[in-house]
Amino acid sequence: MRNPTGNYISIQIESALTATDRNSKAYPYVVPAILYYNTWSEPSKRNFLRKSPKDFGWDWGPSFLPSGITGDVAIVEKPFG
Repeated sequence: MRNPTGNYISIQIESALTATDRNSKAYPYVVPAILYYNTWSEPSKRNFLRKSPKDFGWDWGPSFLPSGITGDVAIVEKPFG
């Protein structure tokens, strides 16, 4: 959101499925994965993302693939030049 000084903050959150696909394509070797076709998020390359396996759904649970900011967030003023 812009303010009168022209400063702004921008946060981009990538889809977990997009991130797993990108990370797996960048890896130099093929990594086999177990696929659970009973959830909407499969087939995925979940082993290329630090997420709990349950986020991708299990045989009894939903697949939510949550995304968001983790850890601390700070705004730091940096001088120009």
